[in-house]
Amino acid sequence: MHINKYFKDLNIEPIYEIDIREKCDFANKVACCLVDTFQEYDLDYLRIVDLIQHTNMYISKIPKKLSPVNYSYKDNSLYISDETKFALNNNYLLHELIHIIQESKNKKDQLIQLGLCEVLETKIRGLALNEGAVQFVVQKMLSNDIKNAKIYDIEITTRSTDYYPIITSLIEQLTFLLGDDVLIDSTLNSNCNFKYLAIDELGENTFFSIQNNMDKILELKNNMLNDKNRENDLQYIDEIKRIYSLTQNMIFTSYFNKLMKKAKSIDELRNIRRRLRKFKLYIGGENSESYYLDYYNQIERMILEHQKKIVNKSLIVVKENKIMRIFKKIKSYLSKFVFQN
Repeated sequence: MHINKYFKDLNIEPIYEIDIREKCDFANKVACCLVDTFQEYDLDYLRIVDLIQHTNMYISKIPKKLSPVNYSYKDNSLYISDETKFALNNNYLLHELIHIIQESKNKKDQLIQLGLCEVLETKIRGLALNEGAVQFVVQKMLSNDIKNAKIYDIEITTRSTDYYPIITSLIEQLTFLLGDDVLIDSTLNSNCNFKYLAIDELGENTFFSIQNNMDKILELKNNMLNDKNRENDLQYIDEIKRIYSLTQNMIFTSYFNKLMKKAKSIDELRNIRRRLRKFKLYIGGENSESYYLDYYNQIERMILEHQKKIVNKSLIVVKENKIMRIFKKIKSYLSKFVFQN
C-alpha cells in the first residue's frame, strides 16, 4: 500500500483503505454538517462532497506522539489511527477534512493558500493561526462552548482543551474583539479578509507579530514532542508560556489603544470600558491578571480625562448657544423698534 516518504519516516503504517461507499456516506454527513452550521458563508455542498470522497483514506497504525489523523496534500491522502473513530464527532478527523476543503491552488496545481495560511515560494506564513482557526470552526461544528482549562499550569479560556489549546485560546481573544464572522469566512473560503480586518483594528506590525508568535508556539510544541530528552520539557514550556502572555497582551492593548484614539463620545468611552471589563474573562497565563489590571486602570484614567474634555466642550457650546439666543432676541427687538420709527 502506497504511503509518501514523509509519513513513512514518521512510522505511520496504512492497514487498509476505507470502502468507497462508507467514504461517500461520510462525505455527505460532513458536508451537511458544515453547510447547516455555517449557512451564511455560501459553502458549496457538492464541492465539499466531491473533495472528501476523492480523498484517499487509510486506517493506519500511528505513533502515540502524533495526531491520530494526518493529511498529506501532496498525494491527497488521509491517515486515520486504528484507535480512533471514523465518525462525525471525531475532533481530529473534522480538523483534517477542513484542511482538504481549504486548499487553494494555482494553475500549476501548486498549493498557494490554506485558509489563513499563505504558502509562499520560500516560506509558509500563518500556519499556527490557521490551525487555531480551523480548530475554532471544528468546535463550532461540534457545538462546544468556551470553557476554562489548565494547560502547562496556567489557566486559559478555550473551546478546544485537547487540541491546540494555547493557540485556540488566543483565537478566542481575537474573535471576542474582532468578531468571528470574518475569521470563519477566511478559514473556510481561503481568503485574506480576516488578515485585513485584523491589520485595520490592531495595526499591521501587531498583526504580523501575533501571527509569528503563534507560529513560534507551534514550533516549540513540535520541538518538545520530538525531543527525546524529557528534561528539556520545562524549558520549552516556559518559553511557550512567555510567548503566550506576550501575544495576549499585544492583542488587547493594541485593540483598545486604537479604540481610545477614535473615541469621540461618552457612549463610545462607556463601550470601551464595558468591553475591556468583559475581556478579563479571556485572560490567561502567569502574571497576566496584574498586567491586565494595570492596563485597565491606565485606560480608566484616560476615559475619565476624555469624558471631562467632552463635557467641558459641550458646556462651552451650550454657553455659546445661550449667548447667541440672547443676542438674537436683542437684535429682533431692535429691528422692530427701527421698523416702527
